[in-house]
Amino acid sequence: MTPTVNERPVRRTRVEQQAATRAALVAAAAEVMAERGVAGTTVEEVTTRAGFTRGAFYSNFADKDALVDAVLDARTAHEIADLTPLVVEAATPAELMAALRRRGGDEDARTWSLLLAELRLHALRSPELRPRLAAWEQQQRDGYRTVVQHVLALGDITPPADLDLVALIIQVLDDGIATHHAIEGDAIAPQAFLDALDLLLRAAAALAVTPPP
Repeated sequence: MTPTVNERPVRRTRVEQQAATRAALVAAAAEVMAERGVAGTTVEEVTTRAGFTRGAFYSNFADKDALVDAVLDARTAHEIADLTPLVVEAATPAELMAALRRRGGDEDARTWSLLLAELRLHALRSPELRPRLAAWEQQQRDGYRTVVQHVLALGDITPPADLDLVALIIQVLDDGIATHHAIEGDAIAPQAFLDALDLLLRAAAALAVTPPP
């Protein structure tokens, strides 16, 4: 066998290492908060789960509230990176639905469903967190609105209702179906949200060509 040349491992820069540490802390926090709730989550448990020290935590976050913000931001970034190419590359609504079905499920869907339920419950009890979560919820609806507007334009479909209302309906469908699937398992099909979204888009098309009296 021909000997290989020894290669030195690529060393991360300080900025890259800090970004990796922050990402690991955020991922650990999402798991712990989903399991124990926001109030039951401690800095010690997050750092232990991630394999870092308290010093590493406070080098990245001022407090637990800042960590909650980072968890929400990370989820948003994940969704944008995951879905944007599918939306941009689709030439028709049917192509987008087919791409979404091929994409399959989100491996972290159950953890995220638990975490979001915990965050919302905590926000209802915590005036300090409520504005943060409300802003994130609005950001999510804005994302749904942008996607719906793009998809309807692909099909040359006139929106049958205010797009903010349509976005809210989709958000509630997504959250509600995910919650029921997490609780009921196979009684709720994994693709139920996509089925509901497909039905909603076809209903929008039908209403556009046949306006209500």
